[in-house]
Amino acid sequence: MTRIQDGTFVVPPSGGSPTDTISKQVDFTYNKRDQFATIQRYQNTGTATAPIMTAIAKSSFHYDAAGRLIDLNHTEGSSWPTLDRFQLS
Repeated sequence: MTRIQDGTFVVPPSGGSPTDTISKQVDFTYNKRDQFATIQRYQNTGTATAPIMTAIAKSSFHYDAAGRLIDLNHTEGSSWPTLDRFQLS
């Protein structure tokens, strides 16, 4: 698995110094051929000092025996309704 994290400073509406950080995180998993298996995206719904990483979207990749992508499924949220599905075979 590979994990990437990013932080963005939030400037208060009144101006001034940034007071908080909104973190984002992406987790990549791979199959035995080192192809993408899933990409899962998270957003911090807590604070910089007490982060709560909430899943916001997931992509699942499926391959045939030759290693060709045959299905790509995008879902979002905690209940994972399907956003888009691409069947390539």
